Amino acid sequence: TLATYQWAEKQKRQDYTGKFDPATLMEFLTKSSLPSVIDISHGFTTPLLLRQKRPILLLIGAEKSEPFSKLAARQEARKLWIFAKINAPESTKKALQGLGVEDKENVIVLLNKDRVHKIPISVPKCPDHLQKMLQMIGQAEATKVLSTKDPHPLRYLQVEKINEIFGFEETIVLPDHTLFMDQDPFARHPPIAEGGTGGCPFMQ
Repeated sequence: TLATYQWAEKQKRQDYTGKFDPATLMEFLTKSSLPSVIDISHGFTTPLLLRQKRPILLLIGAEKSEPFSKLAARQEARKLWIFAKINAPESTKKALQGLGVEDKENVIVLLNKDRVHKIPISVPKCPDHLQKMLQMIGQAEATKVLSTKDPHPLRYLQVEKINEIFGFEETIVLPDHTLFMDQDPFARHPPIAEGGTGGCPFMQ
């Protein structure tokens, strides 16, 4: 058996029930090791958020939202959205401006590649209500459409973290249209040669 454990999560253990092939195992280990809500206030690795297929659900400006955190705790919901939060006003100002979020605005942002939808934190009353709202606004007109000719707003969080570690430098964030494309980091695993791999399931 294979399982991952996270002491801070409501569901502390996740068991692996898939096939023992490298691509599927790596996908399980990568996704199940992440917290249900990822704090990206101080940066993140690009593939984690921007090179995967799920829309990003961002909690912005508030320490917590019960409907948001309860929905994030549901495994089925995490298959549909990746949950994250931003709560560091000064260092995240440029990123929030790029998303069309005002200063001191407490919102839940649905970011589906280049489309931005906003929900005031006070509106959803429970996780089921929030889920219905997300399904509805996903089909509605976006609050803002990001241009692929501009830098992705969330990249500014990465720059702020680099400046924090290495000291401030004048950094130009370049546009990257590939960040707006559907990508699956686990889809292009190189073929595994058959035979001569012994009895280890990781090598088959």
